[in-house]
Amino acid sequence: MASKRRVTTTVLSPDHLIRLPATNSNPKRPGSAAHARFALLRDRMTVAEALTTQSRADLRWNIRRGFITLEKPTAPQAP
Repeated sequence: MASKRRVTTTVLSPDHLIRLPATNSNPKRPGSAAHARFALLRDRMTVAEALTTQSRADLRWNIRRGFITLEKPTAPQAP
């Protein structure tokens, strides 16, 4: 009997922040187009900013593989 694979969808909210691992190393094969695109990501960049250089599929792939994580933005504090 074939097993059913659960597919989850990552919601890419434009205001979520992208977090890169502390090692800050590029996990993509050097010289590849994916390596060049991943190099454009910066820690604490918003999803909206990242989508100017990445596709949604790239971001979802990197999230699923643990290369990046998403963080909800914190509410601004009142003065």
